[in-house]
Amino acid sequence: MIIKSCLASFLLLCSYSAMAESEYRDPNSMDQKEYAQAREKAMLHEECMNDFSLDKIQLQADVRVIADHAMKECAPVLEELYNMLVEWNYPPEFGSYYVSGISNRNASRLLSNLMRYMAMPRQ
Repeated sequence: MIIKSCLASFLLLCSYSAMAESEYRDPNSMDQKEYAQAREKAMLHEECMNDFSLDKIQLQADVRVIADHAMKECAPVLEELYNMLVEWNYPPEFGSYYVSGISNRNASRLLSNLMRYMAMPRQ
């Protein structure tokens, strides 16, 4: 009796999970307006990181520390982007993947720029 009850609960949970999963939009269905808004948030994040690092470059010699602090300071922009994707009914996994890609790309670009700047000869 207990096994049947557990099995029934498990099947009900699986069917609910499948229904909930099927309600999400296909990430490939992002339209131009949504893509433009997401791209704008990505650019705001990159701009935030650049502005923050410019303020700190004279105070900190380790570019990794600057990039780390910039990422923490600018994380709310990526949180807004993630929330937008969820509001547009994309799967949370897609939102995490999308935001993570932007974060990684912007951090790599920032580190590269900071290292290039630090390598320039000073007069």
